[in-house]
Amino acid sequence: MVDAEQSYFQPAIRRLIMEMMRLFNKDKAVIFGTYQCYLKETLESLRHDLNHAATENFYFGAKLVRGAYIDQERARAKELGYEDPICTDFNATTLMYESCLEEVLKAIKKCKTGQVSVMIASHNEDTVQFALKKSSWLFCI
Repeated sequence: MVDAEQSYFQPAIRRLIMEMMRLFNKDKAVIFGTYQCYLKETLESLRHDLNHAATENFYFGAKLVRGAYIDQERARAKELGYEDPICTDFNATTLMYESCLEEVLKAIKKCKTGQVSVMIASHNEDTVQFALKKSSWLFCI
């Protein structure tokens, strides 16, 4: 499990994670990347990485989190004069999390068994309930 950091480190971290997945996720997902759903670009990044794994034919692992660096991200964006990379509010972050989860679940349905794996990481009860409802078909609930 490779954790995520501030958005300005993420391109390098994602590149490293995807290369590690390509090298080590040949028979199952042992390397997982973390996707911070409070970032506006997360769904696009996730789709890109899922497509890359499918194209290169390696197993894909994702951990979905809301995110932890909101104050640092906003302060840095303001200080350096670039667009705030954080979703506008809690509801937008929730929508991003749910969209990312649906994207991964869609990939799980489409791929062979185990080709795509997800860890749903959240302290938010509504998010956990959403995840259980959307993924119940995985567990024959």
